[in-house]
Amino acid sequence: MGQQFNSANSVQAMTLSRVLQTLREEDNIDVLLQTSLSYLQAKFNYRLIWIGLYDRLDHQLVGKAAKSLDEESSFLKQRFTLTPGDLLEQVIIQLQPIAIADLQIEPRAGDWCKLAQTYKIHSTLLYPLRHKDRCFGLVLLGSGHKGGRTDANETEHLSIVLGGLATALYHIEIEWQRQQSKHPNASLLKLLSEFRSFARLDHYLEAVIKETHRFIQPTRTNIYWYHQDGRYFWRRSSNLKKTLEAVITRAASGINVQDLTEFYQALAADRLVVIGESHSTLKAEVTRCLMRRMRVRSLLAAPIIFNQELLGFLALEGKHPRIWQTSDKTFVRGMAQLLGLIAPLAATNDTIKQIEDNHALTAEITRAMISDKDWPILLSSTAERLCQRLKIEYFFLLEENPTNHQFDLLYQNPLPHHRLLTTPLTALSPDREDQLQQTGVIALEQWEDNPTLSAWSEPLREIGLRSLLVCLMSDDRRACCQQMTYRRSLLVIGHSSPRTWTQAEEALVKIVAQQLGLILHQWHLNHQVQVQHQLNQMNAKGWQIVRETDDLGELERCFTQEIVEALSSRLLLLVTWTESHRQGEIVLRYEQQQLIRPQTQITIDIDRDSLIKPVLATQGIFTQPINNLPLSTRQWLNFPSDCDQVLAIALRTHPHHQSTGLLILGHSPIEEESEQTIKLLEGFVTQLAWMRRYLRVQTRLSQEREELQWLNWYKQRRLEELYRGVGSRVKQLNELEQSPFPNGDEHKNQLTHLRYQQLLRQISQTLASTSSLLKHEQWQLHNRKDLIVVSNLLRRLRDRIHPILKNRQLGLQVQQQKNLTLIADSLKLELVLYELLLIACYRSHPIGIIEIKVQAIDEHHLELVISDRGIINPQLIRELEVGRSADVLTPSSLDRPPGQHLLIVARIIQQMGGQFQLQQVEEGLIISRLILPLNVP
Repeated sequence: MGQQFNSANSVQAMTLSRVLQTLREEDNIDVLLQTSLSYLQAKFNYRLIWIGLYDRLDHQLVGKAAKSLDEESSFLKQRFTLTPGDLLEQVIIQLQPIAIADLQIEPRAGDWCKLAQTYKIHSTLLYPLRHKDRCFGLVLLGSGHKGGRTDANETEHLSIVLGGLATALYHIEIEWQRQQSKHPNASLLKLLSEFRSFARLDHYLEAVIKETHRFIQPTRTNIYWYHQDGRYFWRRSSNLKKTLEAVITRAASGINVQDLTEFYQALAADRLVVIGESHSTLKAEVTRCLMRRMRVRSLLAAPIIFNQELLGFLALEGKHPRIWQTSDKTFVRGMAQLLGLIAPLAATNDTIKQIEDNHALTAEITRAMISDKDWPILLSSTAERLCQRLKIEYFFLLEENPTNHQFDLLYQNPLPHHRLLTTPLTALSPDREDQLQQTGVIALEQWEDNPTLSAWSEPLREIGLRSLLVCLMSDDRRACCQQMTYRRSLLVIGHSSPRTWTQAEEALVKIVAQQLGLILHQWHLNHQVQVQHQLNQMNAKGWQIVRETDDLGELERCFTQEIVEALSSRLLLLVTWTESHRQGEIVLRYEQQQLIRPQTQITIDIDRDSLIKPVLATQGIFTQPINNLPLSTRQWLNFPSDCDQVLAIALRTHPHHQSTGLLILGHSPIEEESEQTIKLLEGFVTQLAWMRRYLRVQTRLSQEREELQWLNWYKQRRLEELYRGVGSRVKQLNELEQSPFPNGDEHKNQLTHLRYQQLLRQISQTLASTSSLLKHEQWQLHNRKDLIVVSNLLRRLRDRIHPILKNRQLGLQVQQQKNLTLIADSLKLELVLYELLLIACYRSHPIGIIEIKVQAIDEHHLELVISDRGIINPQLIRELEVGRSADVLTPSSLDRPPGQHLLIVARIIQQMGGQFQLQQVEEGLIISRLILPLNVP
């Protein structure tokens, strides 16, 4: 018995060994299953043995082998769907065997309950085909007994055989996956070999589409190319020809990115867009919109990018939901990157053509820089060429205002049916300033989607501009003249529809902007030179006016006339006053560059007027709308109705000097940014103020000098008279004191006493006559109006001049028509006539005759003529008639006697309302003629 048992065990061991060897060496699944099935049937004699393999994709068990003792089991080779809670699914998921006491009544067995009744199965064992953590199927072992249990020996054999079967199935699957795995390197080598024969970009695209579609097998494979001007993708190449496919399932011919911004931004950022079964890299709303536009259920899109610019994307489209494998994503990205390298090479001719066009454009601007083209002509030509080259509509040139940092419009290309930009653009935000300084450019495909320039949104929306490119023209402040205020300028181009700006376009615009910036800087320098030249001309003109004009009124008229012509001002007022009299007057008024004489004299209170007060408190030019001024000020301004702004500047000299005038312009054509023009006005007004002050000071000093000369002459003559009169009386008093009359002669003593008293009274009267001189004429002559009898005047004059006549041996003849009376200052008139007689005596020859002739020439004037035949310098007569030279340093015969005294005589006679004239007539007769007012009853 022991030998028989050992022999049986040896046979079983050999059988098991052969089965395991077969499981290790065989690679045919059917052979493996049949070998395992036969061994189990022979070993354990089950009523039914069924082997099912697990389909992971469909979650089903597929019957592959079965053996039954009763009936044919071929129909058991079918699919059994696994449902939640099913025992078969439990075995597959938990990877643990399950023993069933009676399969016929087991509610969790599903369809196997009926099969158990058919095959008369009760006790059943469900054993998984497990290798590590993977389940390849299960084995159903059915017995005809109820409640049967598997002993340890049986469990051990099942574990060995079925474990070997699972291991064999694992190796077969691994080998199958290896054989079925895709090799992208082969596809890449195949494409590279084909690329050598292609000449057009479309050929490259078709080859990539064909190989990609073969490798991944989607429903459709398309390449969409990006159109920058309209911001949309158009289908450039596809693996499908035109068919009668329904529109709802046909591939999209184009995709507008207006509502798919996230999809476009993902591609532009070089990210894959993956839409598969229960997964998407985009938001749900964008995913639904994109799938509806492209008419797909699954999508794998890889961007085609060159030099950080989006050229298009390679799209794998599916009609059904699909899980995209990692290998699929890697392959598609590689193909897209390959196209990103190939596309620029295939478009070399187009690139060369663009480079040539760009070079022609920049060369044209360069030629214009060295030509004599005007700045507006150059801008118009550049704008037209750049718009044609980039297919854009808008071209703006902006310049920063250094005061408020807004950007004022310098130039814009006029387009038909387009509104023009009329308002300045606000200053840039700090972030945009940093971006502009670092990159020199700001590119917006659609400013509505980008808050970068939100402050510009309103004016841009009004003119219909949607996409724009902002480029810094120049930021080289050191290149600017130190006397020039730096102003940053921007070149802005745009389009009415959204579009993308390529790096090549940005580079071109940068070059054009730099060239225009250089030209603009040169234009500013030229303008500065012109303004400086104009300043020099106006300065020279001012000096010319001063050289040619000594009259204050003429000076003011000439200066204001120059200002009106230089600034083309439509209205100008010159208001002046004096330091002591704070009441202003409009001395000059220009309307439409024509001098208008005011019909009425208007007096303005300088310290209270609401316009003059702030002007005097402002350093420089003061501006204010006319409507903001009170009615009282507007009345004396009397501005025309078309003037809406007042511009005023005070006539200033030294800070310690009081201003005595101001210049007012109505609706001035001076623009805010024309600082040079403002400086020109300020400089010319300052020159006017200094020249005006100079003339006023010169006039005042000359007048004071003249008055002091008169006063000195008058006081000199009065002192001489005082000395002569008092000296004569004092001499007589001395003679009385020394008279040899005896003391006892009472009568003669009384006569002497009376004479003594008379001389004292005369001295007192002479001294009393000087009281008015000391009281009223300390620094200025006082002109009195006395009633003068001409005969008495001539008698006193004869007495005074008698010693000179006697000493010079001259005769005096007086002819008087009748006794006349005058109205004049008797003391001054007597001194004037004495001066004329004295001069006549000194220039006459000894034993000569001086004649005085007095006669009335009309009812109101008399003529007094003093004539002699002396010697006189003809230059003295001419200078006395025409006046002395304007140059006070030029020597003149009027600077010394007798010319100086004759000039004083003429001024004093003029103050009395008379006239003086010195002439030399035929035969050497010298005539001094005085015309004086008569006393009319």
